[in-house]
Amino acid sequence: MYLIVNEYYTHQNIHLGLLGIIGYLLAFFMPDIDTNSKISNKLPLISWVIQIFTKHRGFTHSLLALIIVYNIFAMIGYQALTIGATVGYASHLITDLTTHHGITLFWPIPFKVKIPIINKFTKLMHITWILILMYILTEYEYFIIMIQKLHF
Repeated sequence: MYLIVNEYYTHQNIHLGLLGIIGYLLAFFMPDIDTNSKISNKLPLISWVIQIFTKHRGFTHSLLALIIVYNIFAMIGYQALTIGATVGYASHLITDLTTHHGITLFWPIPFKVKIPIINKFTKLMHITWILILMYILTEYEYFIIMIQKLHF
């Protein structure tokens, strides 16, 4: 086991982790493009179009939007970027789901899902999600290497 793990970490490319973090950070703020936020100020035309069709915590805070974001990043072709973006977007949805406002998770069904246990998003929560992402990326790469060693 030591040889497998040692070989894994020796051959692991650091850029995969960086791509994952970039994907995470890009996608984490995307759901708030439907309201006045930093991302909507950076992409005002896209934000304006989205705000015409949906309200805050509507479509952009749904499973459908998560699937669309996953597919957009998957088309780019970097798995680590796609995983990071998916985890980032999903972590935003989970974080908003745990507030008293909730989210329209099953949009277009107008039903808010909420588990009100958090009043405010903190830096500690952000760091926790990044650590979860790093764990997912690390284990993902490890299993790929193990599968490649099987030589079907």
